[in-house]
Formats: sequence, structure tokens, C-alpha cells
Amino acid sequence: MYLTSKECPSEFIQSHSKRFAQYNGFNLLMADFSEPANAEMHWVSNRMMMGQSIRPRKVFPRQTLEPGVYGLSNAMLDIPWPKVNHRVVAFAQALAMDQGQLKNADQYLKLLADTHPASDHELPNTGTSKEWEKALSPAFVKTPAYGTCSSTVLRIRKDGQFELVERRFDGSGTVEHVL
Repeated sequence: MYLTSKECPSEFIQSHSKRFAQYNGFNLLMADFSEPANAEMHWVSNRMMMGQSIRPRKVFPRQTLEPGVYGLSNAMLDIPWPKVNHRVVAFAQALAMDQGQLKNADQYLKLLADTHPASDHELPNTGTSKEWEKALSPAFVKTPAYGTCSSTVLRIRKDGQFELVERRFDGSGTVEHVL
């Protein structure tokens, strides 16, 4: 719908938000970079944090994203989970050395492929067992029943040039498709 509409991202989110509750949990990033000087990017989710739990929302406020580094996992934008915090720092360091060359997403995808779990004292308390928290704590999750399905890197230069790379994985964590 959005790609064929004439609405800017903020208008689209506003006009379609009444339907957001009918979907399973999602995070949505919407952007318009057609005019780099007036670029806009927004995030909206149909879930919210209540204490340590993720719950459905009844109201769907959008957040305008200024240029910067953000972390997005299966919960909210920039949730203070170790895997999100560590990746935001690592991405910021990588970006500080980035020369802006496109076709250079591999270094960022490697950061998302990290399978090292968080230390016990860093684990969040989301209401599941400590063992499950540990299994879910790496950037790249791989368990027999649950795991990372895809990793996506979107890099946008100030001149509007961009690079989008996504790797999708099968149930064993092997790259299945690259976009």
C-alpha cells in the first residue's frame, strides 16, 4: 500500500494506524529519502513495554528518527537489552571509520552475526527463565526451536545514496537468501 500511495511516511502511519492492532507484533520503519535535504524516517510499533513485559498497544504513536544509530530487536526501538546496547556501540564505532563507500555492508552484517551470549549479570529480566534469557541474548540467536530469521543493514548517505542488504537464514542459521 505505502509504495503505491502518495502519502509521506508520517501521513501513511497516521491514516493506517487504526488497523495496526489486527496484526501480530511488529516494528515498522518507514522513510522517504527522495529529497535528501527533506528526508524523513519514522518508527512505529503495535507493541509497548509495560515494566519488563511487551504488551499490545491501543494507540500507535510514531517516533521521528533523526540521523543516528538505533538498535532494533524483537521488542521496542533502542530497548536496553545487552545485544542492542552492544550493537549500537559497535555500529557507531564502525560508522566513525566508514568512508561512505557503498557495497560495504559486510562489516555491519558481521556485527549482527555475533553468537556470543551476554554475561549473566547483563541479562534482562523479561519474565522467562535465565537459561532462555541467555539463549536469546546474542545478536544472532540460534536454538533448536527459535532463532534469527534475517539480518538487515540499511546505510544512507547524506547525498541520498543508500545500500540495503538483507540476509535470510534457514532453521539451522545458514544463509538461505541474500537481497
